[in-house]
Amino acid sequence: MLVPRKEKHLPAKNGLTRIDIPVRRVALTSPMYAALIKPLNVLDSVVGVNAQIKHCRFDEIEGKLRDGSMVSLGNGNSLDYEKLALLKPDLVFADNWDPKVHAKLDELEIPFAVVDCYGETHPLGRMEWMKFLAAFYDREEEANAYFKAAFDRVNTILNRTGSAKRKPSVLCGGIYDRKVHVPGPDACTAKMIEMGGGHYAFRDSGLVPFMGGYCNITLEEFFIQGKTSDVYVYEAGSSIGITSIEKLIAGGDILSTIRPVLKGNVWISQPGYWQALNKMDEVILDLAYIFHPALFPDHKPLYFRKLPRKD
Repeated sequence: MLVPRKEKHLPAKNGLTRIDIPVRRVALTSPMYAALIKPLNVLDSVVGVNAQIKHCRFDEIEGKLRDGSMVSLGNGNSLDYEKLALLKPDLVFADNWDPKVHAKLDELEIPFAVVDCYGETHPLGRMEWMKFLAAFYDREEEANAYFKAAFDRVNTILNRTGSAKRKPSVLCGGIYDRKVHVPGPDACTAKMIEMGGGHYAFRDSGLVPFMGGYCNITLEEFFIQGKTSDVYVYEAGSSIGITSIEKLIAGGDILSTIRPVLKGNVWISQPGYWQALNKMDEVILDLAYIFHPALFPDHKPLYFRKLPRKD
């Protein structure tokens, strides 16, 4: 139950947790959620985040962790509940991945709200979660205006790519232990590729995702699609260390003969890619440029970089 701070006489009803808004002290179980509140100009309310400086790719959060105005609550895999309790946050924005975290927060009587943006399969659906977070800051109008502007920009991109005579075939996936981790046919990444004017290589594959919309396939299965694809988009982890096509194919020699590698048309995501929840329109624009550069001649990609042959 969200109650304006000036209405102190209003009690919580029907067993609901009362949250006085706007919230002033907030903790995040992931630095990614900072992107959703950045457009609201309330980042100063974040007093703790479950991230370490070396793994954080969100500039404002990294800066606050360095100067001590924000507390690191863990390394991403665990949450320091003692530090969290000492912060006495008004609210924790928590993910939906581990119910044990919710149980512990209940035990500590720390209010939390679950942010399930990564359960969305549409990029704008993920971005729209900023409206949910905005309610706790009493800034719905700002969130609605920001989202509408992004929505309109995406429609402009769709109108332009719709004029293209051909959609390039797009390969996407990362290699780990000789298995390839690829977006499923209905994953958010697959949707962004289609919105950018590409044809996702595994769109009609019937692959069944196991986690977050992703699927594991063999290198051989990946190679079959790669033989006829035009572009390879590699969603890299934060410390993957791939800086050239030469290093990419070192992880799987079979990749050396797929069409995008032979053509030198391989693009790798940049560090801020995974934390661009408030910039999904810009990510889609990057992809549209990669697939149809002639339609976006003045654009410079922010979230992807074309890999050189060698370092």
